[in-house]
Amino acid sequence: MRSSTSSFETAGDRIPTRSWMRHWAILGVLVVSLFTIAEIGLRWAGHAPPGAASRGRLLWSYHRAQVARGKQRSIVLIGASQMQTNVDLPTFREVCPEHQVTQLAINSHGSPIAVLRDLAEDPQFSGLVVASVTAKRIDGPRWLASQQSFVEHFRGAYSWYSPLECSLQWTVASSSCVFRYNLIEKTRRGLRGRGNWLPGRTTFHCAFDRQIRQHFVDWDSAAAPATTATVIRSAGTEPPVSSSFLDKLNQIETSVRRIRSRGGQVVVVRMPTHGRHWKTSQQQFPRHRWWDVLAGQISSATCIHFQDVPTWQKYHCPDNVHLDYRDSPAFTRDLIDELKNQQAL
Repeated sequence: MRSSTSSFETAGDRIPTRSWMRHWAILGVLVVSLFTIAEIGLRWAGHAPPGAASRGRLLWSYHRAQVARGKQRSIVLIGASQMQTNVDLPTFREVCPEHQVTQLAINSHGSPIAVLRDLAEDPQFSGLVVASVTAKRIDGPRWLASQQSFVEHFRGAYSWYSPLECSLQWTVASSSCVFRYNLIEKTRRGLRGRGNWLPGRTTFHCAFDRQIRQHFVDWDSAAAPATTATVIRSAGTEPPVSSSFLDKLNQIETSVRRIRSRGGQVVVVRMPTHGRHWKTSQQQFPRHRWWDVLAGQISSATCIHFQDVPTWQKYHCPDNVHLDYRDSPAFTRDLIDELKNQQAL
């Protein structure tokens, strides 16, 4: 009797279990279907899988961990979006096969001084650092903090299993548009009248080596918004160079000297900009008041301003700031030639 009751209860328990499994299976099919429809819709609208986030701390830490490895001399590129878009890594490796080139610039995180200091404090690093900087970034309040979180992630959170985690994250992010399409952000901007759900006028592709290939489509540089507020100062009203700015330059010089003491070198580059962006930059931070002071104070580094390199004058930035990906290989070759002219390579 107990056996019959037990069998009846077991059979009765299976009915809701099967119903529960069926409901979850239907839900799973709906989720996959919606995902597939969204993926097809985004690709039809012009989106493409852009790859892993170029600003991701995990991917950055993965490449930071490779810097001091191998017998090849390291070349480390630091800065922000200009360094990631303007320098073509395959071209760099083709021209300089005896060097290990690593892209550690961070898009939307302007000042690379935290990364420079981290390299200076690394006793294993004795390579070449090419740093893209502007006076505005160094003179700003976040001159050291803007990239510090990436350094802290590498020093504190990166572990033996992080390379596997990084590979899995990359595989997911680079295979689907949906995972990289920020619907909430698009909706928020649309409601505020600052954008829509359609693809923008530029196409980005973020490679695993952290290079950004930016394809400008029908870009009108005259309509490009200025990235900084316009501040017009007449002659004779330029502010004096502050003591805090000079103190920052002295700290940078200390890091440069530590790298040079181990046989390394540091090259500071002012990347090309044009149009409204350059005009606004000159109004706020005139070259003779800021860049020339920077070059004088950081005497242990080689400083290169784009206006002083004739071969760089032929390049045009469609958005006044970044090069199109089709121009980056030629610019990279000209950059390498200038580094050789300055005896940095």
